[in-house]
Amino acid sequence: MTVRAVVRRMGADGALEIELDESQACRGCAGTCMWRWFPNATRAVLAANPSVHSGMPVDAPMPVLVSLPRRFVLLSAVLLHGLPWAALLAGALAGVGVTGTDLGCLVGAITGIAFASMLTPGLRRRLERATMRQVMFEPLR
Repeated sequence: MTVRAVVRRMGADGALEIELDESQACRGCAGTCMWRWFPNATRAVLAANPSVHSGMPVDAPMPVLVSLPRRFVLLSAVLLHGLPWAALLAGALAGVGVTGTDLGCLVGAITGIAFASMLTPGLRRRLERATMRQVMFEPLR
């Protein structure tokens, strides 16, 4: 997943304030990402590794290509879609296994989804932090 952006400001702490190009969809998802739906979503502050700063001018906006590693995109999809489905199925099977009834299946499925709903926010935050450490910036000429 890559998108063109412009570095607007570089902070002393290593953070880059970038402005994403609204006219271009990301390569890889055809622009169907949720970030386009929210106001002010075209600006982001991201931490960059120290190698990004070498050779980048601080005083002028600089065009860059921002890329997310494919494995983090895949892990996000698994977390968003796979975990709830797995929890639903596991809960339903456990409910049937314990009670042997349809009501037990329903209670197990609801319990599984509730468990996934409690677990997902923490996992999402950890995955987002790991993803932000791996964002790649490539200066465009």
